[in-house]
Amino acid sequence: MARVRSPNYPALSLPEAISRVKTIHDAEQHLAAPKDVIAKHLGYNGLNGAALSTVSAIGKYGLIEEANGDKMRVSPLAISILYPPSPAEKRLRSKRLLLSPFSSKKSKKSGRATAPATKIFALIWYGAISP
Repeated sequence: MARVRSPNYPALSLPEAISRVKTIHDAEQHLAAPKDVIAKHLGYNGLNGAALSTVSAIGKYGLIEEANGDKMRVSPLAISILYPPSPAEKRLRSKRLLLSPFSSKKSKKSGRATAPATKIFALIWYGAISP
């Protein structure tokens, strides 16, 4: 039986996405690279359905971001996860996240404003809120 999940749900778990973004960071550091090069770093022969799903999942967690057209790079959020800051820097970042405005996007179901998933994840990561 096929997997039953929303098409918007990431194809990877968060720990797996972090592991994959480390592979990308080890190869590219902070530089932007085309999606096919990113796919090759992840062990794929080129851009196919599985490679695009993996790249998309890593992007949905906010661990990679688009740069210059078809290129992508490791995001600052991913860097802060791979190389955690000092406790003082962690507190400062969590305060900045709490003070910055949430997205003004409205939820289709409730009609209330919702926070972007990457911001919620960052708030949890920096210890500003608990899951």
